Amino acid sequence: MVSTISHAFVYNDDPDALLGSSRGGLWQWDYCYGKDDSEPLPEDPRTLVQPGISDGKAVHFNAYWAECHVDPEAVQEEAHADTCGELRDYFYRGERLMDTGGDGVAALFVGNSYNDWAAAGGIATFTASQYNRLWRIWGGFSQRPNNFDELVSNRYGSGFSEGRNPYPLPGEDPNQTNGGSGQLPEMFTQVRKDDGSWSGRIGVTCHGCHSGEVGSKADGPDLGFQFGGSSATDLNLFLRDMLPLGYLASGVTPLNLTQTRGTNNASAVNIAFLFPDQGLPTISGFLNILSSGSTGSMDSPNWWNMGHRPLKFVDGLFPMDAPRVDAVFYTPIFGLFGGTAAGLGEQGQEWMRTHGPDMNLWVETMKAPKYPLPVDEDLAKTGAVLFHELDLWAE
Repeated sequence: MVSTISHAFVYNDDPDALLGSSRGGLWQWDYCYGKDDSEPLPEDPRTLVQPGISDGKAVHFNAYWAECHVDPEAVQEEAHADTCGELRDYFYRGERLMDTGGDGVAALFVGNSYNDWAAAGGIATFTASQYNRLWRIWGGFSQRPNNFDELVSNRYGSGFSEGRNPYPLPGEDPNQTNGGSGQLPEMFTQVRKDDGSWSGRIGVTCHGCHSGEVGSKADGPDLGFQFGGSSATDLNLFLRDMLPLGYLASGVTPLNLTQTRGTNNASAVNIAFLFPDQGLPTISGFLNILSSGSTGSMDSPNWWNMGHRPLKFVDGLFPMDAPRVDAVFYTPIFGLFGGTAAGLGEQGQEWMRTHGPDMNLWVETMKAPKYPLPVDEDLAKTGAVLFHELDLWAE
């Protein structure tokens, strides 16, 4: 995986150009480009989206910013960054957690320390040996195919980034081969031991749902694998294939996380809140949450506009300033059980509180690629004027 550091894009170097675009990302991150770490951060424009802001304007906001860090001590999370240096610290900590193949990478339901008790000893990971035997499940092969990595990528719908994301081939010691000679698609990553050495165990990442490919570098310099774009992943197919290989997490296959290729049921997030942070769930509360449904199988929204939104998720379920929510699927698994898992549950909850803000900030900086094809600029300018000035509420 490569760094996503970028600066604000403006059309023909003119920040006032009619066709200018930041292509998403986080305004404060763009502001800090080229500035010293001590530079104070300006106010986040999203905080201005409050009731009444649309009065008398053609552009209408119907979802507002909610400040979740008025009292950081109460929410047990770090306060917002005050300087460009502090903002960069958040970013680099988040990048380390999300950097597939990196030495601090995290994975679903194990965090970044897979063998902790709170992660149930890495129950959500699988061994490289299991992964290397997937071809036996596919049928039609008498031996492991030479293009195994490519076939995995195509079958489960997750592409390769430019950076190394290694795993050990059969017979390899990952610590003698710098992680291994194989290359994992971005929906997977090899997790590390606490001492930083390679573990030979593989976890699932957020990129399985939220990152994908748009063309190739030959189609445009910004194209190819996109962090933050939607994917073509088939999670249920992968879980089904891994079940006979002994992957314990395949037990969730009946939840039907993927009804069709490229979609998922990530908004079944209510399941993550079945158990309260403290105490035990009530029977009525448990049943109400379990039966509340979700937005169903959906094409995961990309990350590119998160830095411009006051609410997060496709249905605006949470404030954008609720960062630990982004870490709920990375929390060591006992964190999902809240107070019912006693100290192990609290350990998982603390992981979310500690790392959620870092992951959230990294995600908010993601930018969309530049449009690679020729543009009819006169027509685009006419459309831009209509887009910005047409009052859809005018009688």
